Amino acid sequence: MNITGFPLIDGDARRGIAPAVPRHWGVCTIYVLIAQTVLGVMWSIVDALAFTTGAGGAQYAALASIGWLIIPFGALALTTTWLSEETDNRGWAALGVSRQTLPGAAPWVLAGLVAASPVLLDIAALAPSWIATAASALLALLPATLIQSGAEEVFFRGALLAMLIAQYGPKNGVIISALLFGFWHVGVGQSPLDLTINVSMTFVFGITSAILVLHQGHIGGAIALHFVWNFVGNVDAGLTNFAGQEDWSVDDFWMSFDASFDTSWTEEEFLDPDTRNTLLMPLLLETLLIVGICRDTIFRVFAPARSEPDVSA
Repeated sequence: MNITGFPLIDGDARRGIAPAVPRHWGVCTIYVLIAQTVLGVMWSIVDALAFTTGAGGAQYAALASIGWLIIPFGALALTTTWLSEETDNRGWAALGVSRQTLPGAAPWVLAGLVAASPVLLDIAALAPSWIATAASALLALLPATLIQSGAEEVFFRGALLAMLIAQYGPKNGVIISALLFGFWHVGVGQSPLDLTINVSMTFVFGITSAILVLHQGHIGGAIALHFVWNFVGNVDAGLTNFAGQEDWSVDDFWMSFDASFDTSWTEEEFLDPDTRNTLLMPLLLETLLIVGICRDTIFRVFAPARSEPDVSA
């Protein structure tokens, strides 16, 4: 095992953290494939239920948030924690969940909102009555998005990142974990442009989140950024088709939200300045924040290893 200087990898007896168990990238890829398969089955069941029952509006919101996000991602977090404890003797603290997680997350909620400011401005430009109309949709999205973001961070930056760094060292471990996070966001039937956008953006997010986790020693900040990114993006997706309209319902919001996942980017849309502003600018701002605050950790992760002088002669 590589000695990295990061407690979440090397272990910390005072915090009850056992050293990470090294695992090959192929094994970690299998973990991701299994999780993807289970989630895909769950989503198919939800879609079938929605179709057969004709659920709409508040019913669809509840079904989507519980069936798509809360149950499957809650199960992912709990299963990851249980397997980590049973197989590696690494509990919540080793996965980056400790007393420092909540207070460590708070300032990064604000940082996430700053980074997401271009999208927030886009949301604010919509119909002035959207807040009251979409209140129930926002309430349905908030807990579901928090559970989804937390579960993905526990799985990728809590479990897989530590395994890969223990096996390959900090630089390669961070890069491989980010590649797996990008692979996690590959969807069936995606166009080449969609595939490129999704994998590229989530790869960069995976790098910055991993750096932040190593910098903080827990996953609080990463969960905060991930939550803000997903929540603001989901709200924007649900409101996209109603700019300037005064009369629309929560049913319309959920139809638009659902349709946004089945819509492929076109080259013209991607090259539109407004699209790039809301799509790429938040990721750029977040990356700059991470680089500015975590620059010492970035150097520790990516600086070339120094060989010790040979004093045996």
